[in-house]
Amino acid sequence: EFDIGNDTVPVVVPSGVTIDGQGHFVSGADASTIFNITGDNVVLKNITLTNAKGEEGGAVIWSGDNGTLENAVLANNTADKGGAILWTGDNANIVNSTFENNNASEGAGVVIEGDNANIEGSTFANNTADIGAGVVIKGNNATIEDSVFANNTADTGAGVVTSGNDTTIAGSTFANNTAMTGAGVVSDGEGTTISDSEFTGNNANTGAGAVLNGDDATVENSEFKDNLA
Repeated sequence: EFDIGNDTVPVVVPSGVTIDGQGHFVSGADASTIFNITGDNVVLKNITLTNAKGEEGGAVIWSGDNGTLENAVLANNTADKGGAILWTGDNANIVNSTFENNNASEGAGVVIEGDNANIEGSTFANNTADIGAGVVIKGNNATIEDSVFANNTADTGAGVVTSGNDTTIAGSTFANNTAMTGAGVVSDGEGTTISDSEFTGNNANTGAGAVLNGDDATVENSEFKDNLA
């Protein structure tokens, strides 16, 4: 395990770099963001990032298109925006990764500001935020597939909050999340599609399962059970 100690300057990662953590743990020592990614086509994989702290992007500030996060764990990180990651760029790709016990005012797991975001096979659990404890996506054509959102807590959108158009959520599970509004999903964009997904045991004052505020929303082949609103 590597601890950055009192060094409050994150590691700057330029375009085209692949970081393979080979299963290692990196701690921010409750003092600093760990990585500042500044370019396109960066890959961060096989790594655990914990106990990082920043105003924006607790563990990672990611500014670049076509980035990939794969087989990573981000736990116990804190920021005002993007408790684990603040990601600005198109074609963000998160695969087989886990976000747990992160905290933020907005987006305790990750805030993505860009189009064509893809989240696949990932888990968001026990995160806490005012808005979007799991994921906040501010962009069009986002896709979330085969992912789990469980035991997250927020005022608005404990699982997912999206504001862009044409969001697709498929094959995903939302369980035991708690919010004032939208314990599972809150979508403010048009053309949101939810399919083959399960909403179970979620609790909210309004919309325990999903709150779809935009036009042309579609929910198909999905199950809502034991939710309370």
